[in-house]
Amino acid sequence: MSEAVNPPNSQESWDLTILATSDLHSAMLDFDYFSDRVASAGSLARIATLIKFARERSPDCLLVDNGDFLLGTPLADAHLPARHSPVNPVVLAMNHLKYDAVGLGNHEFNLRHEDLRTILEQIDCPVLCSNLDALPFAEQPYAGLWRRSVIINARLVSDEKRTKTVKVGLFSVLPPQVIKWDAKRIGAYLAAQDIVAVSEQAARELKEEGADIVLALAHSGFSSVNHVRGSENAALSVARLSTVDAVVAGHVHKVFPLPDCNQSSISSEILCLAETPIVMPGAFGSHLGFLRLSLRQIENQWQVTGKHSKVIPSERVKEDPSLVALLSKAHKHTLAAANVIVGDLEDAVHSYFSVVLDDRAVRLVAEAKLDHLEREFAGTELASLPLLASVAPMKCGGRGGPGHYTDIAAGPMPARAIADLQLFANELSVLRLTGAEILEWLEMSSSLYNQLIPGTQDQILIDQDTAAYNREAIYGLAYEINLSAPARYGRDGLLLDNTARRVESVTYRGLDIDLNQEFLLATNEYRAGGGGGYPGADSSRSIDIRPAGVREILCEYLASSQGKSNGAIPSWRFKELPSTSAIFDTGTRAELLQSPDCVDLKLLEKRSDGFCRFRLKWH
Repeated sequence: MSEAVNPPNSQESWDLTILATSDLHSAMLDFDYFSDRVASAGSLARIATLIKFARERSPDCLLVDNGDFLLGTPLADAHLPARHSPVNPVVLAMNHLKYDAVGLGNHEFNLRHEDLRTILEQIDCPVLCSNLDALPFAEQPYAGLWRRSVIINARLVSDEKRTKTVKVGLFSVLPPQVIKWDAKRIGAYLAAQDIVAVSEQAARELKEEGADIVLALAHSGFSSVNHVRGSENAALSVARLSTVDAVVAGHVHKVFPLPDCNQSSISSEILCLAETPIVMPGAFGSHLGFLRLSLRQIENQWQVTGKHSKVIPSERVKEDPSLVALLSKAHKHTLAAANVIVGDLEDAVHSYFSVVLDDRAVRLVAEAKLDHLEREFAGTELASLPLLASVAPMKCGGRGGPGHYTDIAAGPMPARAIADLQLFANELSVLRLTGAEILEWLEMSSSLYNQLIPGTQDQILIDQDTAAYNREAIYGLAYEINLSAPARYGRDGLLLDNTARRVESVTYRGLDIDLNQEFLLATNEYRAGGGGGYPGADSSRSIDIRPAGVREILCEYLASSQGKSNGAIPSWRFKELPSTSAIFDTGTRAELLQSPDCVDLKLLEKRSDGFCRFRLKWH
């Protein structure tokens, strides 16, 4: 097959195929290390089979990743610190599959800089990040770890089976909020720039450097509102740039376009982007993104004359045996590390009902935070301030699917259960807030729920697509959530109704909360850095504490408490709404559990999507 020579205005069409992954979160094998069993949800090993199929049809297609690939399962945790381990298993797999480029996501910066450097230097292909700049330090730990952009020569095949080379320029952007989310590690060393401004500049520079086609790796979700400088989810605005020819989006763990042409829940803003193809391939290896651009060379310039984008589910194919074999040693090492006993549990812990009642999956983490800080602050001036703990359920269905729940049996507790309770290795943070600011925090937390009409039956309690990890519960206060009231905040943290109040009867030690009283609120570094848009979450409100990982203090607490929960610490409940009921979906194992006495729950149906539907009723 020879390199084609075409006249300036040839009508011959050429195809460029791009395969994309995003938000893999170290899901290399279809094995649930949290529950110690084979899974069927997706993995890079399954995607590898799809990649093989695609390469058989288009041998020269490009393969890219859109970030958040290094952390998320015990496979990643078991191979840290990186300098004491062989080649990182995620990198081993990606090198085996011969990725052409990878972009960085925000979760890559959860790693200590020593580990991140060791791992990124093992990657064979270009590592990209366009909107994070290393500040001029004499000892800059992030210097030289990634490129701003790259141009790759891609071979095209024409409809007449001839070949030609096209220069594909790639750049990568991620949420600038990562500087706040991971301030303790990177805040002093890196500066973040706006996603859209950098995309516009990077795309223009790539064109000036000779790129024929520009592909944006945008580790960012979709927003229906006009772009505001500094926005977290700006992939649509990147797609609207005239210099960008295609976009891989991610970060929010969604899928676009939806399989089987079911676009009923996709916003019109996305669908109207007919000129710029976008693909968002889910998370944890659930889908492979597929982009095909039809190109023609007109007056010595390449123009996109057609496009096709889709996502391919990985659950329907078998794992690639060569990749499974390659990762077998890392898999065995992970199993050994994940099954080390670190403590005991008096009772089983699960998150199937975390959004409808106070449960042990959240309470244990809160108790661990309070126990650690009470000892840490003993004998200091901070010991005189009321101490509270704010915790969110880390695994609670939603976008993660019907298997995405914490479920830990009573008895000896293995290390994998700690990761089940705390999916990411966040550090403990403490904010100094007034009682009034605590109330705003609680109002933001309650925005997860839909407003209910009293006297109406089977209303939808929450949007299943909403991330439950953005719903915090505070321990140390007793309070009620009145779901008949409108939400004060939107789920993005924007104030919707200055007069609305859902949170009622808030007491501390039996007395109404003092709005002027100062409190210490224990949370994690992501939330304290502004993650989730919580009011009052700002670095200026943080107090200095010794570094402590939430997982580590949870291990310490379980060892000292023998897994017994302190039920005396107050928390939340729904306000009674007589003659009213709501429905919500949860994991399949919930049907086997005895309903708690404090609420009226009834199983309604097992759904075809794998969830169980329950009714929550008030008498």
